[in-house]
Amino acid sequence: MSDSKMDTDKQPEPEKKKMEDKSEEAKASHHAEKIRKLKKYKEQQREKMKGKGIYVTNLGILSRSNVQAYFTKFGTITNIHVIWDKSNKDKLNSMLIDFEMEESVLQILSKKHRYNHLILCGPNNEKMQRVKVMERKVRESRPRSPSPPPPSQISFGEIKARLSVHTDLDEQIQEIMYLTELGEDDIEERNAICGNISKTFAKNGHPRCVVSPFGSTVNGLGFRGCDVDIFLDLGELDENCEKKLTQVQKVRLAASLLRYIPHCCRIHPITGARVPIVKFIHRSTGINCDISFKNRASVLNSEYIRYCTEQDDRIRPLMMAIRLVCKRYEVAGGGGGCKISNYALTMLIILYLQQLEKPLLPPLHTLQQCFDGEPELIDGWNFSFCSDFTKLPQLPVNRQGLFDLFSGFFCFYSSLDLRTKFLSPFLGKALDRTILEKELPPEYKDKPEFINHDSFGMDRCIQLQDPFELSFNVCKNLPERGYRTIMTLFGQVHNKCEELKECLRPGGFNQLLELDIKPEENADLPELKDMFGEKNKVYLAFILPSITKLTMDSCLASISQGETTEETSENTVDSKVETTPGSDDASDQIKEEASEQPKDAESVVNISADLQKMNQLLCYIFSDCLKFKQVNVPEIPIPVNIQDLKSDGCLKRKPEIELHSSEGKRARHESTEDSSQDSDKDGFVLTADWEVRLHVWAGRKRYHAQVYDTDQDSSVLQKEAEITVNQLKSAPPLDDIPTEVSFRHHIKISQGRTVLGLEMLRSRKKSFENLFTWLRSYIPDLMKRL
Repeated sequence: MSDSKMDTDKQPEPEKKKMEDKSEEAKASHHAEKIRKLKKYKEQQREKMKGKGIYVTNLGILSRSNVQAYFTKFGTITNIHVIWDKSNKDKLNSMLIDFEMEESVLQILSKKHRYNHLILCGPNNEKMQRVKVMERKVRESRPRSPSPPPPSQISFGEIKARLSVHTDLDEQIQEIMYLTELGEDDIEERNAICGNISKTFAKNGHPRCVVSPFGSTVNGLGFRGCDVDIFLDLGELDENCEKKLTQVQKVRLAASLLRYIPHCCRIHPITGARVPIVKFIHRSTGINCDISFKNRASVLNSEYIRYCTEQDDRIRPLMMAIRLVCKRYEVAGGGGGCKISNYALTMLIILYLQQLEKPLLPPLHTLQQCFDGEPELIDGWNFSFCSDFTKLPQLPVNRQGLFDLFSGFFCFYSSLDLRTKFLSPFLGKALDRTILEKELPPEYKDKPEFINHDSFGMDRCIQLQDPFELSFNVCKNLPERGYRTIMTLFGQVHNKCEELKECLRPGGFNQLLELDIKPEENADLPELKDMFGEKNKVYLAFILPSITKLTMDSCLASISQGETTEETSENTVDSKVETTPGSDDASDQIKEEASEQPKDAESVVNISADLQKMNQLLCYIFSDCLKFKQVNVPEIPIPVNIQDLKSDGCLKRKPEIELHSSEGKRARHESTEDSSQDSDKDGFVLTADWEVRLHVWAGRKRYHAQVYDTDQDSSVLQKEAEITVNQLKSAPPLDDIPTEVSFRHHIKISQGRTVLGLEMLRSRKKSFENLFTWLRSYIPDLMKRL
């Protein structure tokens, strides 16, 4: 009775999934229908406009009202579109005028009037301007080339159906590998893509180029339809060539040559990324391809992963099953955000297999010790390893089943506090981070320094060391929300695995693909815009990336040394500690005053100091990098007094504090609280008002490559400022340009995350939407590149 009841309770879950799938299909169908109707409407409008419009140019000093008044005598005007002169925005270049009746256009273009359109102009209509009038021709919409077909993808429905005929869990994992792996035809297609690229570059001046695929395509872990990642080595250049091509120049060269390959379409060079690449789609198969030019490190990493999958028959199906589960819940794969990369997930699996009581894989440092050839060094890191198992120490025999290894992976990581661990496939074990602060393990003795390296990210949620490039943390960019989601998934999968072991049934693995993953801590996170209160009409809010203390101090030090800081410091108000908000002196004095307060207040002070530093960096980006004009510089009070604290050490609610700057302007410091009116320790909000006069978000790509290629010594902030300066050269003086957008930024730290909110104060039409949307991607990307 109880079993039947359990089955009844679980029955709605698949039905719910089916309903969700149908809902998604309905949405897609509705969207396609809207696009079809829109195209039909546009075609109808074009038909209606035929013969009813004129194009007027050679307008001289005429105004819109002059032109409109003149042509009104020929008939009723339904629409006027004005085109302004690019060099002088106050001068008309041309106009498009639509009439209600076709006869009006015929009369204007008749022999009697066509070349005799004289329009009065000037203050007293003392001048006449002869304008040119032509029929407005509506272009026929060109048929777009057919879109490439979507690549073949794995079907979770097919996987569940095939697994349901197997009862043994080990057999189900083996079946997953057969259902998802790349077939021989898939591999041949990918090899053909690389061959065509090699031939094209060889015919166009690069006969020694080498095309090397890497990633899932070659390491044996690729799913059907996975992308093709390619490293392109152009080979030795001509001896007469004075300088080598930069990565950006190689990307542009590749983009131009790929257009000669008929099977390549949607070619898109990305030159602003940390590793510049060219993206394109293979026309016949729909496969997405990425070409990079940095170095062979990725190729050698793929060889190492391939070597690991071949050491034991259980490793490859184990890795593919784990990757399938993580793909199902979108915690691993491409796209960034709250995901870890597939490479990072593979390193987690390798580390797990290295630290077993009877390990299936040796640590990488053992493989490098047994290598007796010439090491291959890339940027000072050793990428060589011994692949001859006869030279390696023999590992103990491990007879664990596939599902036991699968369950053990999730048990291992769900039981670890990864925030306190240092994960090293190089050593083959997980260490406490505190050990690294005292003394490095002897295996690192002859290796370059990496602990204090800025790219490693010692304060990240997960410290997973790249086995070759030891200074690189492959989980460096994982945000807090992503970490909590991954840990929740690992815990729930482990619990479900224990249930499956106790009760075997056909298709039991399917239950691991039907979990409801809802991190408990994520449920309490408020909407970002709501963090700043109802009175602040924040239009857009987003999380800023974490910046290490070393990087932040380095940036602020370089800012304080620059001449730009001296200029902006004149506009800064005198705070209670008589220092620039966010400066080290301010932070020190805050901490000195806090030392006399209860220990519970120390976290409040630290958050306040970190917030000031982040705000100072943000103000520098706005004022110096983007040339926004700051019209309100906030003074920051230090609310750390015993009277201001409640019994639990949190701040009492305070009304908004109105302060006066040295220039007589009002500044703000806000104290926010949640709906329960229980102010938390990270309730500080700093604000500042800005005026934007130049469209700095438009046309920056024109100068990006020029600045970043020629100036190798300047910092990222200096390069961004130089790009803006280049934009200003072709624009009138800023003081002569009317204000386009006025906005206020709000910044606070909540639950360990720095949140930036943008509020529109005044805007010309919808310019603020373009600005805020651009800042949403620009600021996080810039901070990551610091």
